[in-house]
Amino acid sequence: MALRSILAASGLVATLAGSPARAEQASPPLDAVFECYRRAAFVTRLDDASIADLCEGASDASPVDCYVDARRRTFLSTPDALSLCRCATGTAPVACYVNGYRTTRLDPSQLLPLCSPEVRLRLAPDCSPER
Repeated sequence: MALRSILAASGLVATLAGSPARAEQASPPLDAVFECYRRAAFVTRLDDASIADLCEGASDASPVDCYVDARRRTFLSTPDALSLCRCATGTAPVACYVNGYRTTRLDPSQLLPLCSPEVRLRLAPDCSPER
C-alpha cells in the first residue's frame, strides 16, 4: 500500500501502467521520490499519506531533512511543517521561519507562505514551476 501511495502521489502510476506520454511528463525521477519516501519512513513517524504529500515532486530527500528540522526547531503542527517543507531543497525554509518568528511580529500563518518554497516560488504540486 505504501508503494502505491507514493506512486500515486508522484503521478507515476500511469507510467507503471504503460502510459508512455505520462512517463515523459513524470518529474522528478522515480529514484528521487523513493529516496525521499524511504528516508521519511525511516526518520519520521508520518503516515503514508503524509509522506506522499511531503515527497511529491522531491528531487532528493531534502524535504525530509527540512521536516525533521522544522519539528526540532519550531512548534509547528505536522500539517504546517509539511506545508513549510514541501518542495524544499534544504533546511532554508526552517531558517526563514525561525528568523521571521524571532525578528518580526508576523503570525505563524503569515510566516508559512513567506518561507514555504512551494508557495513563495509558485510551484506546481510536482514542485515544477507553474506554467
